Amino acid sequence: AQVAAKLRPLIDAGKVVRFARTQSDDAIPITADAAALLAAIGRLCRADIVVSKPQPDLRIRHSIKAGDHFYILFNEGAQKIDTEVCITQTGALRLIDTATCAEASLTNTFQLTLAPHETKLLGLKPS
Repeated sequence: AQVAAKLRPLIDAGKVVRFARTQSDDAIPITADAAALLAAIGRLCRADIVVSKPQPDLRIRHSIKAGDHFYILFNEGAQKIDTEVCITQTGALRLIDTATCAEASLTNTFQLTLAPHETKLLGLKPS
């Protein structure tokens, strides 16, 4: 009950998402299934990177260093990933192949290809 009281302003503003199978007595609303959880997160959080179709094996790690944004893109699966990617942030983009250190400048929408277990680094200098 104390947690719900502290969170009440955020709950009332629709900014709290809680994933649970059953409602507890603390009055914090729950989201009980994965699809509803993803939809709630999508409503509350703006994605930096959007892919054209679901990529369950794509892992993305975001880090900010000295104001520049870096995204580690990793294919965790055994199949090639080939998808269109849209970056919602603005700025100078470059894609770095971690195996060769080759760099390529990009537009905000580009085609991403990752072999199985391949990693690439996306760098963004905000404008």
